Amino acid sequence: MNNQEVTSEESTKSSVEAKEMLRPKVFIVPALDKAANREIVYRKVKDYITEGIEDECPAEIVHLGHCGWTAVGQVISPTYFAMGLCRKFNLLPSERCTLLPLRDQYQAIQLCLARINKRKSGEFSAPVSDVLDVWNELYRETVTLEKAAKQFLIEEESNDVDCHLNLPSSRRKSHDPVVREMQEIVHDYQEFIKSSGFIDHFFIFDALEKQLKKEHEITEHIGSKVFILEGVDQMLAMEREVLKLLLKDAQVIKVSVEESLVDGIPLSDFDMSGIGEDAMNTSQMSEANSKDEETVGDCAPSVLPKDSPFSVEMEVLDSSLNEGIEDFSRTTLPSDFSDSELYVEHLLLAHIRLLINTRDELALATLCTMPGREITQQGFYDIKEEALKKNMPLYQTILSFIMRLRLGGKGYQADPDCPVLCHSKPLGEFVDSIMKLQTIVEEEPNPRKGAVKVLSLIKNGLLRIRGRALKAACIEKVWEILYAAFCRLTQDPDDDGESKGLGDKPKIQQTTGALRPCLKLLIALCDEASSRGAEEVESLGENFLTQCASSKKTTTPIRIPTVLSLFSSPVGGDTGSKGGEDCDSSLIMRLMTCKGQTPKTLNAPRMKDERKLNCYF
Repeated sequence: MNNQEVTSEESTKSSVEAKEMLRPKVFIVPALDKAANREIVYRKVKDYITEGIEDECPAEIVHLGHCGWTAVGQVISPTYFAMGLCRKFNLLPSERCTLLPLRDQYQAIQLCLARINKRKSGEFSAPVSDVLDVWNELYRETVTLEKAAKQFLIEEESNDVDCHLNLPSSRRKSHDPVVREMQEIVHDYQEFIKSSGFIDHFFIFDALEKQLKKEHEITEHIGSKVFILEGVDQMLAMEREVLKLLLKDAQVIKVSVEESLVDGIPLSDFDMSGIGEDAMNTSQMSEANSKDEETVGDCAPSVLPKDSPFSVEMEVLDSSLNEGIEDFSRTTLPSDFSDSELYVEHLLLAHIRLLINTRDELALATLCTMPGREITQQGFYDIKEEALKKNMPLYQTILSFIMRLRLGGKGYQADPDCPVLCHSKPLGEFVDSIMKLQTIVEEEPNPRKGAVKVLSLIKNGLLRIRGRALKAACIEKVWEILYAAFCRLTQDPDDDGESKGLGDKPKIQQTTGALRPCLKLLIALCDEASSRGAEEVESLGENFLTQCASSKKTTTPIRIPTVLSLFSSPVGGDTGSKGGEDCDSSLIMRLMTCKGQTPKTLNAPRMKDERKLNCYF
């Protein structure tokens, strides 16, 4: 009997120890601005988790945050880490699936809204407030309603009758016109991203949540790592929710940092009187700043200053990660690029996205609107009509048309009345540019060289744009930053040139199937880029979708057709049938009326975020 008690106690103790081993540690760090400071934090974290352990670091340290392209390789985004889990455990519908950045999620919602408004009221446009309403509804269904559903199941087990009486009837909700309209928009949005081979952050959240419930392998994988969360206030809303889902049982350690006014220079070098020989002059200050800039670019200083004024303190919190993250208010992250440079980055990534996933209609529309391509709104409309007739994706329709045109012969030629014939020249140039990239992917035996050749060919194509609408210096700057980030992101951890003290490099996620290794490397760059781009509110300004419009009044915006304008019908086309007076009011006003609240009067001046996003340029 005593032996059984001892055995049970030992088993209980071992289970507790096993559970504690699977409990990851999370270090919450404020936003840092230098690579040297991140290395100091890394070493402090490593010393903390190895205290009392003779072996090397027992767990891999993963540094998550938004620190710009120059820090990629030392820090990866939470989106990249979540996409890595989805690819590792085969949670994606296809290995060619790409994640929609937040900016493109708004574009997809706006496109679906505009199509619905076109059918009902004849106007191909969508109020900004409606776009936010739909995104917030998706967020609520994914995150908030999931918590409510769990509470509902608990209450249903205890008191089934009372629970049903307290909740609104699904039958009543299905007959609510406002709810049905929202459901129609959400359904169209989800069908659009599914047919285009996309996923969004909501899909990632659902997929990881289901995987965590049914398999312990992913829990063990996460528990074997130590996480540094830098700049939680700069993370996107859904990134926070994904981290709270993955690390809900983690031990939270708050890291406080303190830095002197002049970082990296020992305080002993200063003569406070300002007279001594060791007083720092202006030339020494500029030299120190230049060294700091070089350090940030390299992302890995070899030697730290012995008397660094950067101090780090750690405090174990009793609260969970949910409470720790909620304490941070959302702040915007400054961009690495100007408006024109952001557009060049968008063009570079659009080529890669279309190369990976030929069903990506947003990337296709972006490339059709780039300067020098001259695929007009009428041309894109004709292509859409041809794709509908043949029941084929847009890119496959363009490729099939150009290939049949070049083969010659009566059996391959299109009808003389086919409207796409008028746009054969720009479409042919577009197909040639993509086919050159595809040839490199298929023929280059070295995956890394192939990926670099793809990036270089895209840059050369932008430099040869007719009319030179984009400055060469702008293209070169963006390309060099993306190329350096790509090299660090895909660097082999076994390379001799790997910098020490920064943790393991992000590994290329293994995919199944026949996807070529070159595309696997490019997918890693796309996964990291999916967490970047416009913020939630700023992206929905007056110039949302004008892409090259600058917020600075001193610069002249480049006139480029918007993505939304390409998907609209040309002027003079079918305007559709009117949907009644109710369609003229915005969705938020109809929701307020449904809830019994008083909407704003029509004579009141509209705020900036309530203006309609017209499809003109």
